[in-house]
Amino acid sequence: MGSEDAGKVLQLPVFVRELLAGGVAGGLGKTCVAPLERTKILFQTGQVTGQGIFQTVSLLARNEGIPGLFKGNGASVLRIVPYAAIHFGAYEYYRQLLVDALLAPSSNPHRRAEGLGGLYRGIGPTLCGILPYAGLKFYTYQSLKQQWVISGKGYQEHDLPQRLPVPLMLTFGACSGLVAQTATYPLDVVRRQMQVQSLRRSATPYTSTWHGLRLIARSQGWRALFTGLSINYMKVVPSTAIGFTVYDAMKATLLLPNHL
Repeated sequence: MGSEDAGKVLQLPVFVRELLAGGVAGGLGKTCVAPLERTKILFQTGQVTGQGIFQTVSLLARNEGIPGLFKGNGASVLRIVPYAAIHFGAYEYYRQLLVDALLAPSSNPHRRAEGLGGLYRGIGPTLCGILPYAGLKFYTYQSLKQQWVISGKGYQEHDLPQRLPVPLMLTFGACSGLVAQTATYPLDVVRRQMQVQSLRRSATPYTSTWHGLRLIARSQGWRALFTGLSINYMKVVPSTAIGFTVYDAMKATLLLPNHL
């Protein structure tokens, strides 16, 4: 990037660049796994039975061509781009807010006057959207990057790489998606069952998430809490890996700090 281009990029507010980076990462990550997303929907709606995932993808490509694998992806991207932009932007904002408070707790009198509660003002609606899945995902990815840098010899804070090698980012992103998806999948199972429990009049209604978790584990076995997890791995893990990799690459392109 030339100095003139860099100057134009730096003219954009930081929050705009962060939203742009998050939106591009979310859109590309979603598009890359669109064939798996469509396959999952076909399985969930009973339109495909008795076939494996790759058999179904091959069948779709043969019957509908490559565009058929991405049917509906436009609507998904329109939904995911603003979500991902806010998703990544909110993470960066609150992370920086807490880091600033920890590193220089007395440097901002207005922040000391508000007390600890002031640091978390407005965080409630944000956490409702990003926890627990996104919290674990970001924590795992950031921790893996930090541990990789710490374990390396000769690295100092001032000469950390702007971004890690692509294979490393893909690996860390995949691991973060794997950990977050595994840990929170039972909550997703309960949520989906609660959404349709009114259609199952003979079933005992779930009064809360924890009640649902206990009831499913007791009546169906704990394995039932992870039903369908394998196909979600095939969609979420590569999507998360690509999303984080593109996000870090976009941060470097848009001259955003990539602090560990």
